[in-house]
Amino acid sequence: MTTLTVGSLRASDRSEASITFEGVVAFLICLFVFAIPTELLIYGDLSVTLPAGALTIAVGIIGIIWRNRVEVPTPGLALLAAFVIWSTISIVWSPFPQQSLSRVFVYWELLAMSAVMTQYIPGYRARIFKAYLAGCVWGVLDVAYRYLSGARYAGMEGRFSAANTDPNYLGLSLVMGIPIACYLAFKARALWTRIMYLAYLPAAAFAIVLTGSRGAVVSAAAVAIVVCVSLPGKARVICCAALLLVAGLFILPPDIRNRATDLLPSEAARRFSSIAEELDHGSLASRRTFWKVGLDLVADHPVRGNGAAMSDALLSSTMGRSIGLHSLPLLLATDEGLIGVALFYGALLLSIPYVWRWPPALRTAMLGAAAAWIVGSCSLNWDIHKATWMLLTLFLSPESAVPVAPLTRATSPEWNTTIRSAASA
Repeated sequence: MTTLTVGSLRASDRSEASITFEGVVAFLICLFVFAIPTELLIYGDLSVTLPAGALTIAVGIIGIIWRNRVEVPTPGLALLAAFVIWSTISIVWSPFPQQSLSRVFVYWELLAMSAVMTQYIPGYRARIFKAYLAGCVWGVLDVAYRYLSGARYAGMEGRFSAANTDPNYLGLSLVMGIPIACYLAFKARALWTRIMYLAYLPAAAFAIVLTGSRGAVVSAAAVAIVVCVSLPGKARVICCAALLLVAGLFILPPDIRNRATDLLPSEAARRFSSIAEELDHGSLASRRTFWKVGLDLVADHPVRGNGAAMSDALLSSTMGRSIGLHSLPLLLATDEGLIGVALFYGALLLSIPYVWRWPPALRTAMLGAAAAWIVGSCSLNWDIHKATWMLLTLFLSPESAVPVAPLTRATSPEWNTTIRSAASA
């Protein structure tokens, strides 16, 4: 750990102030995370995440200095910083420098938020999980309210969502909450608490159906596969059988499949029953057209990319409305090139060896959330979505690099504390 010089303050004073700052920062982080699934608004178009994120960065930095300790950044976080730096450099050759500058500014904000969060995650991971799940529950309730009141999402007939959230974005956010809910249920001691967490699963399924998000359904299947592989013995067999039963609905003849979806809202039933056809030869809501444009742009500058936010700016100027490539990997390849793709996804890959040493329940939850994000973001522009950076931050926190095996060999009191926090998460 790196030590900062604080001056003539007594150790006891620094300790008490550090506890105060950590409590404030933990609250702000939880508030920030709570608002992520629905982009909860305060006033007008102002999201809770903006002031909560700014305050977290400011108070978090003061708390780090005051407590006289800095957690050593992980290699993954260093790669993520390198990605942001590379995106900043790409402004030089971007044909849309103003849009690139705006995108890079958001990257730096999110990187600063991630860097501060990694200093406080050890010991607060469970609170962050609960805050995110609470935000998902808020989204479920908002969707249910709008469904009962008939308030459909603007521009998408027959689909419902939270007030300020694209149905596809909300659907994927709710799916990412499923493995988190399972983990919290597993860790809960009281029976009623376990039931409360597990109740999120059918509630989230109901809300996802109302959003009509096909990508969320496919992402939920990815989560189920990860959970099935992780479960032991008979539980794995039962889960796999249930998964195959659900998957079988999509390969049944159209007339039988339509009968099975009669209980769903008409628009949701139509969209879900067409998943197989869309994946086979459909337009995927015009995404294939956008992807072809993206692939052509990648061919122009495959290594360095065309510049941050170039693809969004080009499509928006051509179509006359704000629109993107609808694919995170393709967006990164188009804008930041293969270098940007390697840096961005390399940050996540570097944490995998350490994640494999985590306690089984935590490892399954995090890998399940990652599976949902990887599959879902293939059809969404999630490079600046807070859920993406929250997930990366949880993987890249210092406790991710704590090896669980040599627990008895640690000698430093600070190191022991960090290890115990990671092992009990």
